[in-house]
Amino acid sequence: MNSNILPIRHNVSDELHFIIQHAPAMVGMGCGGCDVLNEMIPSLQQLGYHVSGTRLGQCPDVREIERTVPLNRTLVIVHPEIMAMNCSYLFPNRSTVTVRWILAAPGVNSAPLSELNYHRDDFIFSYGPKMIEPMEHWYSNILMIVRNPYPGDETDISDDLFYNKNRSGILWTMRKGHSFHPNITFIHEHPGIPSTNIERDPPINVPVLLKYEYFVSYDPLTYLTFLAAMAGTVSVVYPVAGQTKEQWSNNSILGPYLRAIGKTEIPGVAYGWSESEISFSRQTMHQLRPFMMDMKTWGRETTVNRFARDCYRYKNGIRTNFEAGLLAKDAYPSFYKQGR
Repeated sequence: MNSNILPIRHNVSDELHFIIQHAPAMVGMGCGGCDVLNEMIPSLQQLGYHVSGTRLGQCPDVREIERTVPLNRTLVIVHPEIMAMNCSYLFPNRSTVTVRWILAAPGVNSAPLSELNYHRDDFIFSYGPKMIEPMEHWYSNILMIVRNPYPGDETDISDDLFYNKNRSGILWTMRKGHSFHPNITFIHEHPGIPSTNIERDPPINVPVLLKYEYFVSYDPLTYLTFLAAMAGTVSVVYPVAGQTKEQWSNNSILGPYLRAIGKTEIPGVAYGWSESEISFSRQTMHQLRPFMMDMKTWGRETTVNRFARDCYRYKNGIRTNFEAGLLAKDAYPSFYKQGR
């Protein structure tokens, strides 16, 4: 650990109360960001932290907080990046930390940074790489909670289903592919192999994937790529121009975990349609689900605990040399150096 990082000599959980903006009504509705926010609450609870939730877009109920949270406990209020609001002013007699959890780079699913009104000293954590400016922090600024997979979910299937031979054809999807590829040469078209396009209706799920031998995605970042492999379908990603397979892997949601464990390749996924890549997918797809289960554990036990320690440091007046966190002015220096 960096010798400049404030050591932890107290029980962090005794001094912090986390408040997560979340969307419980959106469970299982295909909102990935909502799933992440919802999952943060039980994750913190399992690790022994004090936590409560408030509806997405709403500040916490002041009277409820005053009734249930001891005055000496710092409130850590976590907003997804789409929310420009700041709730700290509601608690003038308390210590507070305002966290902006960047689930997608500002301007992708939210207003641009210029309209979000983050304070220069708001605390920034990223869900994945390339969501902040400084490249040296793309993988260290991570706060990751993963909902899937979990025991009993749709990918928790028998070997008979996973390896079933009653599959045929190619299922393919474009999703956000055109945002990543200025020119696309279809790789799902093969003589003698029927192909079927599916986008959002009906949804792509494991029962659908079990019917197909191959799945091709032109969107390099969709979770469906991994879902397909966990269903025993040969999963193929259309390569991004100028990106090697290792670069694509590092830029994916699995990238931070790959770097943490010193790996460079995601099991079960073919990068482009070639004989070697198709073979790689077939031979390693059974490894992907346990790999992602391990990543889920790493996200909760490593990145969430690290996040909590940094919030403890922040509330004690530290503003540099965190384990993971960055101030907004350091996460987006080109914006804040303009005097904002």
